[in-house]
Amino acid sequence: ALIGVDAGLRSRLESIACLAVRTHVCVTGATGSGKTHVLMAMAAHARCEGVSAAYVSALGLRGALTHVLPMQRANQLVCIDHLDAALGSAEDEEALFHFHNAMTDAGANIVYAMAKPVQETTFSLADLRSRLAQCEQVVMRALDDEGRARMLHNAAIARGMDMDDAAVQWMLRRFDRDATALM
Repeated sequence: ALIGVDAGLRSRLESIACLAVRTHVCVTGATGSGKTHVLMAMAAHARCEGVSAAYVSALGLRGALTHVLPMQRANQLVCIDHLDAALGSAEDEEALFHFHNAMTDAGANIVYAMAKPVQETTFSLADLRSRLAQCEQVVMRALDDEGRARMLHNAAIARGMDMDDAAVQWMLRRFDRDATALM
């Protein structure tokens, strides 16, 4: 389930994941705002609906995207997280540019995630910047305490546990408030 996303945006992202809408999306936001959660949830939702989907993190793949991305072309939805990690490498940016064009031609959807909006990000390849600027833009905001509490409850349920409100409040008072630390 998508936590911290309003119902309208959730419906839109699910439609994109199921290919009911053909488009590319660029999700931006600070660390801990839920970008990775959104991409993983979209890929999982797509697979549940019978759509071939992949989640790829660009972390640790700098210089390797020319080899990794072509393997993803058979998918109908590809979610590329931590795009920032590939930026600045002319080879990786060119691979992303060609991948974007190939997936567009194939009628597939791509969801990118990075920290800053496209217009505030430095690219080596202007053509890649123009492609990403044409994507639907989604800005993620960090969860408030209510959202963090829902996240903890849902994570407990997904693991077959029940977490009462007192335990959630105890965690929120004593742990770092970013989603990654709480999980």
